[in-house]
Amino acid sequence: MKLLILTALIFLSLNSYGQKDIVGKNIHFKIVEYIKGSFYRERIESVDTSGLAGNKIDLYFFRKYFYRPYYMPDRFINSKYKSETVTIWVNGKEDTTSRTNWKQTFTYDSLSRVVKYTSSSCFVCNFLPYSYNVSYNKSGQVMTIVNSTNFKETFKIYYDGNVDVKQLDHLIFGKLDERIIRGN
Repeated sequence: MKLLILTALIFLSLNSYGQKDIVGKNIHFKIVEYIKGSFYRERIESVDTSGLAGNKIDLYFFRKYFYRPYYMPDRFINSKYKSETVTIWVNGKEDTTSRTNWKQTFTYDSLSRVVKYTSSSCFVCNFLPYSYNVSYNKSGQVMTIVNSTNFKETFKIYYDGNVDVKQLDHLIFGKLDERIIRGN
């Protein structure tokens, strides 16, 4: 009897797993890794998008599932700011003597888009400072994100006709490190 129940459970779990792809809730991504710019390996990852808000494959989707780019502003457009720089202290007030109070700085262009975002380091929190410059394409979409400190990393973003991200390239010191390509 136990064997019959175990067999039925295995059959049902395999059957339900296969239905996800049939229904079309999974999106497959090809991830190509490079070492010093030379091909290393390739793999396919499947992401369940059934809970995806707005069915949008944007940079925040890539950060959530692939951790690239890891550091990003909460949003790239904020209509409250035009042609100005905004500094936010994590503890709520400026305190340059504290080792646990760091700041984030956002520079906006005349179209209220983030063109630069930085963070000071945090000695206790164990993370390095960063400074990213953002450029946009003619459609106003993020085209590149370039880190001018640490690893000199660059993210190049490519879009399909539906404004979803179709490919994300991660470069370190100008050499391709990883390419993530959306399938189906």
